Amino acid sequence: AGNTLNCHEVFLEKLRSRGAKVVDSPDNSEYIILFCPIVTRFQTDVNAALSEISKQGKVIVVAMHHTFDPNYTLPDMRRIENRSVKLLVDCLFHETKGFYKCARNS
Repeated sequence: AGNTLNCHEVFLEKLRSRGAKVVDSPDNSEYIILFCPIVTRFQTDVNAALSEISKQGKVIVVAMHHTFDPNYTLPDMRRIENRSVKLLVDCLFHETKGFYKCARNS
């Protein structure tokens, strides 16, 4: 959902390199990985992205926070009120640098 500036491909490649099987069809998957660039407000962007998923299933939300600061501190209280979401992963990225090499993205 939204423009990830192809950073999602880097993320998926890391999963593959660690032995994860990544498939293109939600019908063949155990989990759906939803890449969600945060451009307005966290809850608004995540809910909008979740509304685009047609298959009900277990979802991993990768919240991609665009920032100029690789040491940006995210607020502690972020929740997703959706039973399908099993895991929330926060990461920091920049439109030209991609994912930052920082503790948040380890």
